[in-house]
Amino acid sequence: MSTTTQKKYSARLSTKGQIVVPKAIREMFDLEVGDMIDFSVVKRSPRKTEIVLQKSPSILDLAGTFKPKKGIKPLKSEDIRKYIEENYERR
Repeated sequence: MSTTTQKKYSARLSTKGQIVVPKAIREMFDLEVGDMIDFSVVKRSPRKTEIVLQKSPSILDLAGTFKPKKGIKPLKSEDIRKYIEENYERR
């Protein structure tokens, strides 16, 4: 039998439709300025709908998930990360 631990956090919606993600959640999911967050709407029943938040993967999270074409020497994910960090900036 599995048990589920649930913690609830609250945030107020501003007049501009913005919310502040509570610090405990930012720390739990290693959220930083500029990170993208995905919102999913989940309909559990006719009377219960939930919003699920998830940190969007960055291009750095995808490093090493693709297989190089034949004849191409694969790059290490550390080299890809270093190149991106040195040559690109977050929006």
